[in-house]
Amino acid sequence: MQDLPNPVSFEIALEKFRNYLRSQNRSSATSVAYSSDLAQLKRHLESHRITQATTVSTEHLEAYITVLQTQSYTPKSV
Repeated sequence: MQDLPNPVSFEIALEKFRNYLRSQNRSSATSVAYSSDLAQLKRHLESHRITQATTVSTEHLEAYITVLQTQSYTPKSV
């Protein structure tokens, strides 16, 4: 049986990602935009009782993309 990764909350994962963006000298506008998008994803996942970043699956992300597409987001925005 494969070992599961240690649980990582969305907050910790988001902070690590923001730190990564800073370490790569990404613009503050990029960081703000990505953070906003990820906060929206986080709210969606939490509404489906998914609270740990380490439990997100491809299927969860595909379902989220479908939701965005039904909300009239353009393909470029999705």
